[in-house]
Amino acid sequence: MSSLKKNAGSFVLVLVVLGLAAAVTRTAIAGPQTTPRERDRAAAERVENPPGQNPDTRIDRPEGELVGGLGVIEPREPEVRLSAGLAGRIAVIHVAEGDVVEAGAVLVELEHASEEAQLAAAEAEVAVAQATLVRTQRGVRVEELDAIGREADAAAARAELSRGVLSRLEQA
Repeated sequence: MSSLKKNAGSFVLVLVVLGLAAAVTRTAIAGPQTTPRERDRAAAERVENPPGQNPDTRIDRPEGELVGGLGVIEPREPEVRLSAGLAGRIAVIHVAEGDVVEAGAVLVELEHASEEAQLAAAEAEVAVAQATLVRTQRGVRVEELDAIGREADAAAARAELSRGVLSRLEQA
């Protein structure tokens, strides 16, 4: 039984080696896969048209002496990140890109309608509090005394009603 396992292991090893040899041979015979076809080369050729005919639309070259190339354009000085102390939507921008600004200059204005509304509400609350203070300092009016008395009578009646309900519940 052990000799059968030993032979099976050798057989698998031989199969793996033969498979790898076949793959390497096939790849070497196939040649490069990136060779362009002749008709693709012909389609890619640029042709200068005589004046008056349709120009080659595949390229758009500006006028003048130019230098072209691929690459990354980096600024001469490091970029500066700006952020506001408060979050909000921008209402007005006072500068344009590339402008030189002084330290502390206003660059943008944020929308502030909601803050103005909150300020008006707070000022109204202050006015109400001041009016209440003045009324308290001048004394209570007769109508207010009557209203306070009626509220006290109503509270006493509710208390008497509650006492009656409690006594009935205790008896039950």
